[in-house]
Amino acid sequence: VKSNVLSGAVLEMKREGKHDQESLKMTMKVLELNPEFYSAWNFRRQILSSFIKSSPDTVIKDLWAELQVLEGAIAANAKAYCLWTHRL
Repeated sequence: VKSNVLSGAVLEMKREGKHDQESLKMTMKVLELNPEFYSAWNFRRQILSSFIKSSPDTVIKDLWAELQVLEGAIAANAKAYCLWTHRL
């Protein structure tokens, strides 16, 4: 049930085009419950892309943090195809 509520909230944020830290945190929560939720990984990519465009000074920090998130997710779910796709 919690996964469905979080998934719905993330999809609503995506529809609204909310590219902020709150959206990034929500995608992380839902991906911890369901690492194969491709739409959440895609939304994370969109959020990070918007961060890169709006604040290039923090690009390295944001991308380094995302790499660490991916390393943990891949270590726990090595067979999840969407994780490897997001990594690219």
